[in-house]
Amino acid sequence: MVYLSMTSLLLALPMMVFLQKEDPPWEEVALVVLLGINLLLSILFWTYPVKSSLLHRTDAVFARVSFLAFSIYIVFVKELDIFIKAFFVALLGVASTLFYYSNVHSAREWCCEHHLLFHSAFHSVVSAGCSIAFLPSGT
Repeated sequence: MVYLSMTSLLLALPMMVFLQKEDPPWEEVALVVLLGINLLLSILFWTYPVKSSLLHRTDAVFARVSFLAFSIYIVFVKELDIFIKAFFVALLGVASTLFYYSNVHSAREWCCEHHLLFHSAFHSVVSAGCSIAFLPSGT
């Protein structure tokens, strides 16, 4: 379980991209705050992963809100090249698939090897996807 806390740290990478910006739009400030909350909740949860605990449910709610907020911002608001947006949509598909298989395996056996593998890969893909929100506009 410790390595899920470690892969949660990958969420700090998009935050580092954000910190390079001068005068970011308010939407990106809101997204980085959400990402910070997700980072904290994810590390706390995966340090002691009790299924269906209050921390697990809170982490899940914030993760879904962030997933939706980042998706709407990148696809519909942020001015990016169409190929970057298409790449993001592809990452959404990969992330959704990884999350699905993480859930399938966690339902069979909580914190089994496959559950942890799929979920850590999910963290990696989500981190890359979130970084797109903080690219310069028009990229």
